[in-house]
Amino acid sequence: QELNLVDWTPFKMGRLAGASAVMMAHLQVPALDSSNTPSSLSEVIIQDYLRKQLKFNGLIISDALNMKAVSDRYGKVEVAVKAYQAGNDILLYPESVKGVIDAIYQKVQLGEISMEVVNEKCFRILAAKAHVNNHTKQTEKFTEREMDVIHSSIYEKALTVLKNENDAIPLASHKGEVALISLGKNSGAFVSRMNDYLEFTHISGEDVTSVQNQLNNHSKSFEIVVFNVHASSILPKNNYSYPKDWMNLMRELKGKYQLIINLFGNPYVIQTKEMFDGVDAVVIAFEQSQYGEDRAAQLVAGGFSSVGKLPVSLFDAYSVGDGVITPKASRLKFIYPEELGVSVEKLAEIDKIVENGITQKAYPGCQVVAAKDGKVFYRKAFGKLTYEDAPEVNNETVYDLASITKVVSSTTALMSLEDNGKMSLSNNLGQHLPELTGETPFGKLVLKDVMAHQAGLSPWIPFYTKTLVNGKPNPELYSNTFSDSFALKVAPELYLKTDYEDEMYRQILATTLKLGKNYKYSDVGYYFTKEIIEKSTEQSLDDYVHSSFYLPMGLQSMRYNPLNFYGKENIAPTERDNYFRHQLVQGYVHDMGAAMTNGVGGHAGVFSTATDLAAFMQLFLNKGVYGGYRYLSEKVINDYTSCQFCPRNRRGAGFDKPVRNLEGGPTCNLVSLSSFGHTGFTGTMAWADPDHGVNYVFLSNRVYPSADNWKLVKMGIRTDIQKVIYEALKDVP
Repeated sequence: QELNLVDWTPFKMGRLAGASAVMMAHLQVPALDSSNTPSSLSEVIIQDYLRKQLKFNGLIISDALNMKAVSDRYGKVEVAVKAYQAGNDILLYPESVKGVIDAIYQKVQLGEISMEVVNEKCFRILAAKAHVNNHTKQTEKFTEREMDVIHSSIYEKALTVLKNENDAIPLASHKGEVALISLGKNSGAFVSRMNDYLEFTHISGEDVTSVQNQLNNHSKSFEIVVFNVHASSILPKNNYSYPKDWMNLMRELKGKYQLIINLFGNPYVIQTKEMFDGVDAVVIAFEQSQYGEDRAAQLVAGGFSSVGKLPVSLFDAYSVGDGVITPKASRLKFIYPEELGVSVEKLAEIDKIVENGITQKAYPGCQVVAAKDGKVFYRKAFGKLTYEDAPEVNNETVYDLASITKVVSSTTALMSLEDNGKMSLSNNLGQHLPELTGETPFGKLVLKDVMAHQAGLSPWIPFYTKTLVNGKPNPELYSNTFSDSFALKVAPELYLKTDYEDEMYRQILATTLKLGKNYKYSDVGYYFTKEIIEKSTEQSLDDYVHSSFYLPMGLQSMRYNPLNFYGKENIAPTERDNYFRHQLVQGYVHDMGAAMTNGVGGHAGVFSTATDLAAFMQLFLNKGVYGGYRYLSEKVINDYTSCQFCPRNRRGAGFDKPVRNLEGGPTCNLVSLSSFGHTGFTGTMAWADPDHGVNYVFLSNRVYPSADNWKLVKMGIRTDIQKVIYEALKDVP
C-alpha cells in the first residue's frame, strides 16, 4: 500500500509526463520479490512491476555494477549478466566489460537469451540516442520567452480543483470585502496578477502567528478569504515542508468566511476529505512557482475554467482522475500571444505605430489592450505622462475616457433600468422628467432618438463661456473655497455655485431643436439621461454605476472624480487649460460641461486604465456576465448595441457602430458590422466585436498640452492599430 501511495508516485507521474528512462537501485524489496534479490537484478520487479504494472516502456538502466556489495556477492561478470537477463537495457559500470560481452554472447548462443530480447534492448538504446539528439537541437532553439510560454501552459493544465462548493470559484468580489492571505515564501506573482482583477487586502507572513496577528488587528470586516499556503524547500522536512500549523490557521478561518484554499506544494499533505469540511474551494498547484501562482490567480478569479485532474491518489481522500471543472470563464485571461497562435512579429507593428505617434507628438503616451475571446494577448504601455521630464506610462496609469463615459456609465445604467422595467427606449423625456421638460418640445423627444443622436439636439453647448468675465471665472459664480453655496468642484481651489446646474438646463431648453430625424452627434442628450438615472435610482449617477458595476466587477481604476479614490501621481494630465480653469487639468474631467456638474456627466467624467476598460467591454461580449455574475440581460445588450435606424443612421443606442460600407468612420475596415464601441475626445477608443471575439482599447491624452492637437485623428493611429490586431488574428481559430 505504501509503495502504491508514495514510492511509485514519481514513476507514475514521470511516465505521464513522458519520462524516457529509469535507473534500478540495488535495493531489496521483499514485499515485491520474496527472494531478496536486489531490484536491479530482479526479473520480478523489472518485468512484472515496472514493465507490466507501472506500464513503463522506456529505457531501463542498472545501478553501478562495480559496487562491492553486489559484485562481491554475485561475481564481477555474473552480476552484469544477471542484470541483463532481469531486463536492464544499459549495464552501468560493469568491472569487466569484455568479460560481460563474452558471457552474454555465450548465453545467446545457448538460447538462454533470445535475439528478440537483444534487438528490443538495442532498439530502445538507439531510440534514446535519437531522442537526446533531437531534444538537444530543439532546446537550443527555445528562447527564455518561449520557455515562459511553455511553463505557463503546463502549470495551467496541471492546476486541479478538488472542491468548489456554491461556485466559490470564480471569486465573487461583488459579495463583499476580500482578504488574500499568503503564508510562506512566494514569488508575489499571485498577488500581482490578482491586482488585475479586483481590490483586496493582502496579509502575508512566513509563520502562522504573524498572519493571525495581522488578520485579527485588521479594521476591515472580510466576507471572502483566499488562503495561499506556500511550501518551501528551506523549511524543515516535516508536513511536506508546508509552514508549521497552517492547518490550525485553516481551521480558524473555516466557517467565518467564504474560504478558498490554494496549496502550492506536495498534494500528499491531503490525507482525508474531512480536513476540508467548511472550506468552499480547494486548488492544488503541486509546487511553488511564479507560473503556477500567476495561473492559479487567474483560475480563482475566473479567467479560465479548470481542466486539471489528479495524476495520483491521495490516500483515501481523492483518487487518480478526480478534479472539478469550474464554471466557464467570464473574466479576462492574461496570456502570451503565442498561446493563441498570434505572431509576435506581427504585433510588433503596433509598437511601431504607437512609437511613431509619440515621435510625431500626437500624444505623450498611451496604453493598448487587445483580447480575443476574453484572452488578453497584447497589453502594453508606451511613452510618458507628458512630453516633459515625467513618469513613464504603465499598465496602472489612469486616463480620462471622455465620451466613452457614455458607454460605461449612462448607457449601461439605462440598460440596467430597462432590464428592471423602469424605462424603455420607446419612452419620451416627458414621461420621465415632466418637472424638467414641462411643455417644451424636449418632452416629446424619444429616448431612442436621443441615444442614437437624431433627436435634433445641439451638438455642444459651451456652458462655461457664460460664467467668465474677461476670460476668467466670474467671482460671483465661483469661489476659491468650498461651502454649501459653492459645492461644485470644477478644479483645485475652484468651486461653482451649487445651483448652477439649473441654469445649464435652462440654457439647454432655450436652444432650438432641429427638424427632421437626421444624425448629428450631440452630448446634450446625456444631461437628460443623467437626470433619468438619478431620479429612477435615487442615487447620484457616479454612486449608482460605482456600486452597481465598477465595485462589484473589481474595476479598481474606473471612477468618476478619481482623486476621491487615489492620488494623481499615475493619472495622465489632459490639457493646460488657458481659457477656463487656467491650470493644468489632472485628475479632473477635461470636458467643461461635466466639470461644471461636479465632475459627473452622463457624457464625460469617467477615468480608467485600459485593462479595466477592456474588462467592462468584455461584460458586453459576455452578454451581460462578468466574474460569474449577471449584470445585464443578453436581450438588452443586443437591443442597445444593434444599429437603431439603419441604413440612414449607423448608431446604436448609446454605442457607436462602424460605417455601413466599412470605409472611414471610427474603425478599420476589418471589423464586423455587429461590432460596437465608442471613441473619446481626449484620444481614447474602446471597441468590441462579437462576431470575431475581439476586444480593443486605446487610451491616450492626445489633448496634452492642447486640445487643438488633432494628429492622432489625422494619422489614423487608433484604426491602424485595430487593423494590425485583426490581421494578427486572421489565422487564429
